[in-house]
Amino acid sequence: QFLGQMGLVRWLQDAGWPPDKLGIQKGNARYVIPHYPHPDYVLPQAEQEASFLEQKFAAVRVEPTSKAVRKILSKPDSFGLLHFACHGAADQDNIANAQLLLQGRIEGANYIPEYFSATAVEQHANLSESGNAPVIVLNACQTGRAGYRLTGIGGFAQAFLRRKAG
Repeated sequence: QFLGQMGLVRWLQDAGWPPDKLGIQKGNARYVIPHYPHPDYVLPQAEQEASFLEQKFAAVRVEPTSKAVRKILSKPDSFGLLHFACHGAADQDNIANAQLLLQGRIEGANYIPEYFSATAVEQHANLSESGNAPVIVLNACQTGRAGYRLTGIGGFAQAFLRRKAG
């Protein structure tokens, strides 16, 4: 049974009812785990998450770029699980700017970060046409935060649920 139905996790009020079942088939899982080129951003434990996902679900790595993430999010029913393990930032007073820090790149001596926003999820994600709601895991600081926008609540959870995540 889904943890939201048991009262163990929060569920957003205007997102409809949580699905009765969430299924993840082996080979139908993806993950976005950057290999940060700057030592200040390295997340050693995230590598262990990648290994676990590969062994447990035969998960496939998604290139940690905004283009690759947009592409997979725009293809309905292309995965049953999408797991992010990266840095995140979300300010409740500016929730429309909630972001995940993707891999970025080094140019000369400078690290150029690359971000993926909750707004991009709302604009590009089309997660399900079949009615199967994929599981999205956001293992990133602050990404569970929600805040008010002009039109209501915003943030990553709201954005993914609006686009048919489970």
